[in-house]
Amino acid sequence: MITLIVASLLFLVGRTIYRLYIHPLSKFPGPKLAAISSFYEFYYSVLKGGMFIREMERMHEKYGKSPSPIVRITPNELHISDPDYYGELFGGTRDKVPMPALEAFLPTSMVVTVGHNLHAARRRPVANYFSKMAVQNLDSVLQSKVDKLCDRMQEVVSTGIIFPLGAAFAALTADVISECSYGFSVNYLDDPDFKNDIQQGVSNLASIIHIPRWVPFSSTVFSSIPERLLSRVHPALKATFRLKQLVRTTSQAALENKEVRKECDQTVFDALIDPTVPPVERSLNRLVDEGMIILMAGVETTASTLSSIIFNLLYSPDMLSKLRKELDLHPDHTSWSELERLPYMRGVINEGLRIFMSHSQRLTRADTTANTKYKDWVIPAGSAVSQSIHFLHTNTEIFPEPYRFDPERWIRAQEQGDRLETCLAPFSKGTRQCLGMHLAYAEIYLGLAAIVRRFDLELAQTTPEDMNHYREYAFGHPKKRNAGLRCISTAKITSKHVVNVEY
Repeated sequence: MITLIVASLLFLVGRTIYRLYIHPLSKFPGPKLAAISSFYEFYYSVLKGGMFIREMERMHEKYGKSPSPIVRITPNELHISDPDYYGELFGGTRDKVPMPALEAFLPTSMVVTVGHNLHAARRRPVANYFSKMAVQNLDSVLQSKVDKLCDRMQEVVSTGIIFPLGAAFAALTADVISECSYGFSVNYLDDPDFKNDIQQGVSNLASIIHIPRWVPFSSTVFSSIPERLLSRVHPALKATFRLKQLVRTTSQAALENKEVRKECDQTVFDALIDPTVPPVERSLNRLVDEGMIILMAGVETTASTLSSIIFNLLYSPDMLSKLRKELDLHPDHTSWSELERLPYMRGVINEGLRIFMSHSQRLTRADTTANTKYKDWVIPAGSAVSQSIHFLHTNTEIFPEPYRFDPERWIRAQEQGDRLETCLAPFSKGTRQCLGMHLAYAEIYLGLAAIVRRFDLELAQTTPEDMNHYREYAFGHPKKRNAGLRCISTAKITSKHVVNVEY
């Protein structure tokens, strides 16, 4: 026993010396504790609950000042806070660094695919289904879902009943992505309480997303444990597994050429099982993993962005009035392509996307073939390098008063010839940019326009603390769990007031 203790101590001392003075990243700035052990990240991410991003802010303030805003945040990872480098890091053919949490539950999905070439091959069959033109062709489908949401809101107009608008937005996005993916809607908008297994599944998976990073061989470990047992150990995962079973049943039926209920002709799932796709990529497990990612990615982030925008507009009535006046110049059911040309509307949505930051977790890449030059630094080949849109979207040189909701900053920038939108990356950038970007934009534009046009709302039991990001669990979370955006609908708007809009 004594021998084992001594050997362990010698190992820890030797590893500490190596990581501090010999390791390929030993010359980079950062706290020594972060360089010595990954427990530093574990403490903030797991024990402190999604707070590592706040510690990263402190690191950059202390160690990563310009002109070289680069910090060693773990023994084997560098983080860069540089808007000019964001596109370069994600725009090339660098491999993705493994994501233990998603690998543990969805190991063959596109989003966790490490190699650039394999990822490109998996992305190619479904890319056209999410193109801007394809989404524009879904305008009537999207509008019908938005109308259904408004019908549900109409039920509580002037009743004083608190309406869970955040949950309703999640039901809207779930109904949309399920129909686009599988050809039939899950119809969560019809549920009296907007019960939503997709949203619940995302939330539950996010709550443990930091843990598998510290579980050796997490993908093998978790995949070998029966889902029923995992549900007993962590009951919150039940919704995730219910969703997975729905996807599995639908996928199995499609593979066996059984009749599958479909409400539209061509879907994303049709592309995944197309005969031109290699057989190994059409396995049941692969279809389930990809289906889960598409459904989960298409719900929570878009819904939360809509909630954030509505909250900020209700919190700032002058902005709401200005947006409503701009919309009053255009007829109901204006198409997405027309709405995105409205200056103030575009500014409101850009600002909502900037502040909400749907994916605030850091994204990591590694060039395994050659060293990387960054300013005066040479980053050794194989080193993990990350960036986060949190640092891009809150950069004070680009966005003064970054935590203030200011739609007009986008209008001012356009008038001055500044290309501010190049610094907006809510869907990331480069070869792995979010596939559903255009669908999300369409849902946000159409959903926001309908709510602002048709209803007078007041916030109910919802404060800035309920909506503002404080923690990071893949995407931003408030300081405490809450019921999300809730409102009272005081009136339905039945008339338009055509006025001149000044910016």
